[in-house]
Amino acid sequence: MSRGIAVCLFLGLLGMLLYGDARQSGQDAASRDLLADECRHGAEIDEQRRRRDAFARKLDGIGAALDLGQTSLRLAAAAIEAESQKAYPEFLNWLPMAYPGSSNQERIARSLVWRSQLNHERFGTPALAKARQRIEQEFREVLANADPTAPLSMADAPVSR
Repeated sequence: MSRGIAVCLFLGLLGMLLYGDARQSGQDAASRDLLADECRHGAEIDEQRRRRDAFARKLDGIGAALDLGQTSLRLAAAAIEAESQKAYPEFLNWLPMAYPGSSNQERIARSLVWRSQLNHERFGTPALAKARQRIEQEFREVLANADPTAPLSMADAPVSR
């Protein structure tokens, strides 16, 4: 059971205990309206989490395909942008705050390069080392058509505090 639904049920039971009297007043009606609003808000949060989690699974799948050489960096970035527009547009709103770049696809490509670097550092397998080199080379090609002063990796990016 999701947290939002559990909270809604708890508040509903609490409301029944506190306001179960047969005589209804204006305050009781206002309390019921507030409870209904809280339940709707909980359901909205649950829906947003569900969409975010489904989008994260798609991102992981596209990133894994990139690591395995089943897709190119450009195609992976385009697929992520399209999926985000369809399923989780909040990602595209957040992206410019996390990654520099002149377009969403460039910022997404940067995030994929960073993901590749992180996986290589974390797991250090020869296959991931080779994938990292290939992805970084593809990114240099992406940068040939982008801002040449933007950092290649998150390690090169300026730290803001």
